[in-house]
Amino acid sequence: MQTRVGGLGSHGAGHTHSPPELFIAQTIKMPSPIRGTEGSASAGQASSSAGMIPQTAKQTTRKHLQLTIFKMKFIVIVNALMVALCSHVALASTIGHPSLMPREDALSDNSTVATPYGNIVSTVLEDGKKKMEFFDVDGTLEVTAIETAEGTATFYDAEGKEVNLADMNDDDEDLGKRVPKWKLAIKFAKLIAKYGKRAWSYIYCVGTAPFWKCGDETVNSLQSNWIWAPNWIDSSPANTAGKIVRFTRLVSLTSPATRALVHCSADTRYKLFVNGVRAAVGPARGSPLIWYYDTVDIAPYLRVGDNEIVFVVMRYFNACRGAMAFERTAFPGLTVVGTIETQTETVDVQSRDGWLVQVNESVRFPMGLVDDMFLHINERITPAVLEEPVTPMVYGIRTANGDLSPWRLRPRQIPMPEETPVGVDLVRKCQSSSNGVDKWTVFLNPKQTLTLPANSSHVLEIQAEVHSTAFLRWSFRSVQASRVTLKVTYSEGYEQEPPSYPFFRRKADRLDAENGRLIGPYDEVTIDLSAGKTTIYEPFWFRTFRLIRLEIASGPAPVELLSFDATQVNYPMAVKASWQEDGNEYSERIWEVSIRTMRNCMFDGYSDCPFYEQLQYSGDSRSVGLFHYLLSGDDRLMRQAITNFAASVTPEGLTQSRFPSHVPQIIAGFSLYWILQVCDHHLYFGDTAYARSFLPRIDGVLEFFHAHIDSLGLVSNLPDDVWQYVDWVTNWGATDAHPDKGVPTSGRKSNRHTFFSLLYAYVLKQTALLLHDHCYDGRFFTDSTADVADGDAYSQHCQVFAVLSGAVAESDRVRLLTESFADASFAKCSYVMQFYALRAFSLAGDEAYEAYWGRVWDPWRRMLECNLTTWEEDDVRQRSDCHAWGSVPIYEYCTELAGVRIDAPGARRVLFKPRLRVAVGRENVATVRWETVDGEKRVELRFESPVDVVSQLPGRERVEHGVVQSLFFTWID
Repeated sequence: MQTRVGGLGSHGAGHTHSPPELFIAQTIKMPSPIRGTEGSASAGQASSSAGMIPQTAKQTTRKHLQLTIFKMKFIVIVNALMVALCSHVALASTIGHPSLMPREDALSDNSTVATPYGNIVSTVLEDGKKKMEFFDVDGTLEVTAIETAEGTATFYDAEGKEVNLADMNDDDEDLGKRVPKWKLAIKFAKLIAKYGKRAWSYIYCVGTAPFWKCGDETVNSLQSNWIWAPNWIDSSPANTAGKIVRFTRLVSLTSPATRALVHCSADTRYKLFVNGVRAAVGPARGSPLIWYYDTVDIAPYLRVGDNEIVFVVMRYFNACRGAMAFERTAFPGLTVVGTIETQTETVDVQSRDGWLVQVNESVRFPMGLVDDMFLHINERITPAVLEEPVTPMVYGIRTANGDLSPWRLRPRQIPMPEETPVGVDLVRKCQSSSNGVDKWTVFLNPKQTLTLPANSSHVLEIQAEVHSTAFLRWSFRSVQASRVTLKVTYSEGYEQEPPSYPFFRRKADRLDAENGRLIGPYDEVTIDLSAGKTTIYEPFWFRTFRLIRLEIASGPAPVELLSFDATQVNYPMAVKASWQEDGNEYSERIWEVSIRTMRNCMFDGYSDCPFYEQLQYSGDSRSVGLFHYLLSGDDRLMRQAITNFAASVTPEGLTQSRFPSHVPQIIAGFSLYWILQVCDHHLYFGDTAYARSFLPRIDGVLEFFHAHIDSLGLVSNLPDDVWQYVDWVTNWGATDAHPDKGVPTSGRKSNRHTFFSLLYAYVLKQTALLLHDHCYDGRFFTDSTADVADGDAYSQHCQVFAVLSGAVAESDRVRLLTESFADASFAKCSYVMQFYALRAFSLAGDEAYEAYWGRVWDPWRRMLECNLTTWEEDDVRQRSDCHAWGSVPIYEYCTELAGVRIDAPGARRVLFKPRLRVAVGRENVATVRWETVDGEKRVELRFESPVDVVSQLPGRERVEHGVVQSLFFTWID
């Protein structure tokens, strides 16, 4: 078994599409004496875990885990914050008072700029001060800047000699041009001298871009360059959620481009093409008060001679409640700032000059479709005569005297998506008037083009190897003028007739084409083909699928189908974790599928689910973020999520349940999950300043729940517009008043749900005794108060959170969990709640956890048997086949089985508590090996770098080992 956790992901590579001649639509025309050693020191005594895999004589099994330990700033914090978060008072007292200004720049421990420009590494020292090291292209350290107590900086040269850079001459070189790192440090020194502490807020510019033109200068320039189509009406009489608008700039270069940095943003989303090659997609999801801009070097896509730079902008109408995942402001817009540099010239490409704009009326994004209630990305395209491109209007936005722009711009905080080719080349069904399965298979591999005879029709069902989220791209050519019609239906698998489409489904083997059919949203496109020209069609947004049904018809002349390309796109999650376990046919597959599910639910945020919603929920993303930390040690996406949720606070003090979202939604418990996100991040990364910045909003959330405590001391009487969702449960029946299976039945009658009181107590552990008094019937916790409990008033959920919140006596934890999880009448935890169920069993003790382990993964095994390659949303509705909250195995393998856990904020100390069956990090790698030889169990723990270690072996007390690099234990059953 092997897992590596931590490390920052890298930016995606470029795209390699051939430039077309014509652009179409919005595209482009883990008991006996133990012997332990830590070097030569004794490691103590322990007994083995009760849940081990049985071994026969002379049988050897091995598990190997490799992880990374987060090496970050140490901050003292009470254990209650790590486990149950205690109260907000405890949080405030441990985080303390401000000593550093809150950072808004997502400062990372290793921020690397583009290779041609050398590196700048930003770090946080043990005393909390920041340090920046300026490296030249060859890796030579040139300058070091260390923050002073006053917030300024002291500079040192490569030999460690203090230098006064602020008095040095930087040759007055233009800030927008490329400069050596020494000169870059000089410029930073001058900013420090001028602005003091404030200059440190510009570190993101150094850490994420190979230039020194940042902060207010870039933002102000971008604000003044917002443009749009003149005479625009932000609505349409047609059934469409938005329109496509195309911006073009022609540039002629006499020599190769050496650098061409472009800063850009758009409302609502853009795709940047340079000479027909897709160079970027953005901006990252934001909201009016946090709107991101991107920085892209387009030099690799430019050539000597004529060049075409195209921004295809999808504008969703502000007054439309569709396309929820795509937040927008009241104003459509595009802004571009940048220069193209060659050996002989500099070309300014700011959007206020030299651009043309064209509105594409041929593309519609229909609403009201039963299979597209959230995204509205599916397209209907019909041929239309487009108006000639015109000069765009310039908004001329000014932001003096505190007036805010419609878009409060910030630089992108996360890397650009990574892209990899996807093969969609297995033909499952084929009805073709001229080409059989073999010809289509050859075309899809791809090996050669395929000619569709005139007036011919073809129906195909084609399959990708795994569940995919991909940009699709078709290319056609016709010798004579002709036409091609496409209907492309996207599906996650074959299924039976659904009871209530799309929310309640009947799914079994996802690849059973004989007994199932493909159902899903579709694109319907008609394209006129000009004689002799290549036409490319690429839907604006990526598509989610495992299978595709393609219906294609040709026009009056033959149509040559040149290519069909699918490019997987997702957040660049640099997975450093792996798992290897001999003799277990499921474990590695479960691990692999969990990671794929994570990837497919990560683009520019944590998105559940990619097929239907692509919305970021705090309840979902809390556990998913923990999985992400364990896999890669990357916190950038979660920092963005935490920060965005903080910007969603309602007047009542709650965060919105999903955000950014164009349609606001409030779920009662999800604001508490957001607080858990903040505390999780503090535990794993130790960034006190970042956590402290959210205290006012955390206080507001807690105040809301405090204000809704009734005479019994319980949370009740929540507002009618606050959804009291807990989990998807089969026997929480849907009614007219509650048309879903997400709200406990008993609480619907009294508007008093035990779950929310328990969740609140999990965050603020002061109501546990009251819960025991009013919501405990002597054996179990009921879903509402015990006096109104009936046959439907019992759920596993309330027993789980009774354990987690401390509402149940320690001596009764095992009984409560064991009996409730064995009683079929209890409402059952679905996949998302299994994460919390496993936390409760772990808290109840080793025997309880390991007994539960034997059966908890049965649903995951069933999904594998049904040929899923990602985890389904739940087994109640079976709507989506890709939901990241199902990747619970990552956390269990990484913290419970191997037994390496974080024991201090910032991962400065780890607890080794193996179950003989995973662990944590970023700058340090931990390797855990398990082996059983003739009944003797051997466990070895090694680190790349020494770290403070505490061990707690099964049935034994914690043992302090101090700072060590390796530990070795053996024992015999």
